[in-house]
Amino acid sequence: MGKARRNKRNGRSRVAERRASTPTKSEAQNGHDAADAALARLCRFGSTRHSLAEAYALGYATLMIHQVEGTTPDWMHESNPLDLIVLGMTFGKNFRNGYEFANTRTAWLRHLRDTKHWRDIERFVSVAMELSQDTDLALDSGKLLYALASRLEDADLDKNRLPKSLNPEELLADARFAYGPPRDFALPEPSAESIAQAEAYLADLSSGIDLPDSYATALRDALWLFDRAGLPLEADPSLLLIALYTGVAASSVNDLGDLAEPALAWAASFDHSSPLSKVLDTILVASSTDLTTVDTLARLLTIPAFLEPVETNSRSWNRLPGSEMADIAISLGYARAEFVDHKTIALSPITAAQLRRVRDSFEEDHGRPLAPDDQIFKGVDHEDLKRRTIGVLRSIGVHPAVVSAFEAEDLLPTSLDSFHTSQERKDWLEAVSRHVSTNPGTATPDLDAEFLLIKTLSISILINSLADDPKLAREVITLIDGASAYANDESADLIDFLESQESYLSDLVMAAERKAQVIEKARSWGGEGLVRRVVECVDEIPAIGVLTDPVVLLVAAAVWIGSTGGDEH
Repeated sequence: MGKARRNKRNGRSRVAERRASTPTKSEAQNGHDAADAALARLCRFGSTRHSLAEAYALGYATLMIHQVEGTTPDWMHESNPLDLIVLGMTFGKNFRNGYEFANTRTAWLRHLRDTKHWRDIERFVSVAMELSQDTDLALDSGKLLYALASRLEDADLDKNRLPKSLNPEELLADARFAYGPPRDFALPEPSAESIAQAEAYLADLSSGIDLPDSYATALRDALWLFDRAGLPLEADPSLLLIALYTGVAASSVNDLGDLAEPALAWAASFDHSSPLSKVLDTILVASSTDLTTVDTLARLLTIPAFLEPVETNSRSWNRLPGSEMADIAISLGYARAEFVDHKTIALSPITAAQLRRVRDSFEEDHGRPLAPDDQIFKGVDHEDLKRRTIGVLRSIGVHPAVVSAFEAEDLLPTSLDSFHTSQERKDWLEAVSRHVSTNPGTATPDLDAEFLLIKTLSISILINSLADDPKLAREVITLIDGASAYANDESADLIDFLESQESYLSDLVMAAERKAQVIEKARSWGGEGLVRRVVECVDEIPAIGVLTDPVVLLVAAAVWIGSTGGDEH
């Protein structure tokens, strides 16, 4: 491992240890005084221009006013720091519902990204994240929202006032979510072919069509459910919007009657420039006329965007409170964002690729996309899995105190910085110390050595999983070849492991039988291109003495690990 990368990781661990401290009573009182004073300084009622710190203070004041008057809407209880800025920038506005507020926030942030003020948004998110990590407070907890005010001036977030033109109400005056379809919107004309397709489409909702993963397919799948529920599909074209929302973006469906409001808000969230806006406007306008469902479908089938694959942003619309706050935090390099009732964790590229393969396998097995409530690991006996894991840890020589901590806390860290919270880290370290103190003669474990052992086990399991999964193997190879291979710990750890085994793997590929197996594995993973890469690299070993390509090392390691016996494995 490179010295710079070691220093970076060790530095994070030292920061993690410092965060475990708890403030004293006097420190807490000083924090309250500082927050009160900051809020008093920053609240500028009546002004048309605000800095982010001033907008935040006004947003906090909005919460307090609603709380005192007993008028807090349900959606406002889930406000996070970024929401308070939007509330402050729109101080005095009464939003119809949480959906209108969410669409306002999303559209405003989208416009702000293209301005110099986006740097202040990123700095604001960083300040909130640091406070959350220092205190173990959720980003949407009342204590954090209160305490955050005292930190904004130190970050100079009170210095730059946004121009009046960036006030949400002025900037978004013509937004699609505020007014719906354009008044001059003209419905597309159906063709004889599209009318016939619409009739066939509606006549047999269970049949497949030639456009998998498209909006047309998502709509058909939802209409099939609606039809089974006895809804009047042919007589009520407005159901097309609810069905499209259900098929594309609804996270769960408990009562069809609850879908109308979020479906309208989802449809309104797309900007006029979005290709999907024409699809949605067609449904909305057609629903206000005498057109039938078949008439509307015939028009939809003439719109190219309706036949295109569903885009990710269409599916992820406002699915969780705080999603934009978490997205910005993760883009800035934070590993996780904690909220009161959920957390968002940044997945490493390799872990993300593994989960995509789980999703793809589910879709292949079930013939439909993975739904939020689906159990992808259904049937797994977690107690048995834990017992087997303990057996593996003991067999590879993990220190008994670390094994005991895993038994007690269900935690198997790869560094002191890999815990989700400082409390988890504290509990795990206490479990390790408890085992040492209650077992005389047991030496204190060298945690760095133990973490390396656990990490090696994890990497070996990863490589073994690649052996018979060419799709996942190709994704990992792309990551290794990418310019950012060393930018994330998991990819860097994999390359470090492969390089540490270079001598053994070089000897392995020089043996004729093993070389043939490595070439065959390369062919199954990447075709003749990867085969040529392997052969050229192996042929250089006699001249340069080492196997230098980490991708070739990975192919060889997959053959090696996949062919070892039980104990060695």
